Amino acid sequence: MKKFVGLKSVGKHIWAKLPLLVLCGGIVGGCYWALWNHYMTMANSIESDLIYKIESKILDFKFKMRGPEKPTGQIGILAIDEKSVTRFGDWPFSRKFYGRALRRLKQLGVKFVGFDATFTDPQITRLDDVKGMLHNAKREIILGRKRNAMSHMRSIDRWFQISPGDLGFARAIGDVGNVILGFFTFKSPGEVEYNIGTDKSKYFVDLDKLEVSALDADIPEGLTYDSFFPRLRKAYGLKSNYPLLNKAGSHFAFFGNDADDDAINRWVTLVENVEGNLMPSLGLKVAAEHLNSDVAVFFNEIGVEAISLFHREDEDRAIEVNTDPFGAGRLLVNHRGPSHGFTHYSLSDAYYGTYTKKQRKELRGMSLLLGGTAAGTQDMRPNVFDPAIDGVENHAAVADNIIRGDFMKRTLSLASVEWKLVVVLGLFFAPLVIWGSSLISGFAVVLFLAGYWAFDWYYWFSKGHWAYIAVPSFEIIAMFVTTTFYKYVTEEREKKAVKGAFQHYLS
Repeated sequence: MKKFVGLKSVGKHIWAKLPLLVLCGGIVGGCYWALWNHYMTMANSIESDLIYKIESKILDFKFKMRGPEKPTGQIGILAIDEKSVTRFGDWPFSRKFYGRALRRLKQLGVKFVGFDATFTDPQITRLDDVKGMLHNAKREIILGRKRNAMSHMRSIDRWFQISPGDLGFARAIGDVGNVILGFFTFKSPGEVEYNIGTDKSKYFVDLDKLEVSALDADIPEGLTYDSFFPRLRKAYGLKSNYPLLNKAGSHFAFFGNDADDDAINRWVTLVENVEGNLMPSLGLKVAAEHLNSDVAVFFNEIGVEAISLFHREDEDRAIEVNTDPFGAGRLLVNHRGPSHGFTHYSLSDAYYGTYTKKQRKELRGMSLLLGGTAAGTQDMRPNVFDPAIDGVENHAAVADNIIRGDFMKRTLSLASVEWKLVVVLGLFFAPLVIWGSSLISGFAVVLFLAGYWAFDWYYWFSKGHWAYIAVPSFEIIAMFVTTTFYKYVTEEREKKAVKGAFQHYLS
């Protein structure tokens, strides 16, 4: 009998708390659904949702709390800086400066130079390019040697067909052999039609020259780039370099912008489907050539599962690059810091040979990325540290991440932990906030938030993992606030009822 009465009392007690149980269950279920919906959204689209926007801002805050990191010292910036513009003249300046600069850098021991730029049109021959020949032709005419004068004029005519700047640049590219030429791709049919037109024969001009840098891929049998892997980025057209330069080159890579909705570059696409060829990004290609490694891309039924770099002389020396969990082949960048996080070396100093003794020592064994940093030449691509950083530094960060192996990771296993954590927290905190006092449950919530942040900081973030903390934190805060408010309202109502009852019996 006592047992029956006890069970009845417990049941009555639970029934009295039923609204709170429903409330907490709704919060837990809502958080679980929100995470599930977020993962499905990210798996099927590049569009970001509210959870991603909040978590990405928290990630930015973590980077800023950590502060800038020192790069490996193996990647630098070959800067088209103010000094270069002052020395070489108005931008864009003659391409003859690139050729001589590349030869000098090769002599200094620079491993590779990657171009975060394209030279899509032939250079127009300038008067300065033929001034010497015009002077010689004039002198020959004065001396009455018309045949020699005509020879000079024919040479001038040839220079106007192919500029000496282009010819010298192309010869240097072929001679030094350590140049990675960049190209950019169009991400939609509308973009390629706007920039190139409707003539599809022009969409992939000179692709046959670029295919030398196509990557090896391990794809499940029966699958192709075009038919499957919806998250793998596809190029609808491209703009590469002037054919004379492409013909001289032997290394190519695409560059582009992977900014989130808030314009900040957190992810970088490492591989792209270019008309059935899997092409590498500039950062990936520079890292691979710097390490004397071949790149292999491994696919599963979803898309890109992993990217590995195998040393050409020792296959046991390999680096596995963790990419996004949805098969897009994107790297979560561990940004080094704000602008000038990487050492800048002026292009003009390379041309004139005016690097300091310290700079010469630093350049030996280094690889460089060329990009504009002077006003009017810049390609601004904000990162988490700096809203006005030169875009070339983001490519440098990718290469540096791969070389050191300290890129950030966002894995499916971590997403699974987050899902389970939402349920576990609900089962633990729901009884606590429903039946516990506001003081005890409030203390538990604060203790959890502090402990969760500390665990994430020391166990996940410091080891390169991006874990979500907003949803679990919101879950327990929402349960605490709503249950406390409900208790306050119901207790006040009960107090008023008791007070009203006693007013009938007491003065």
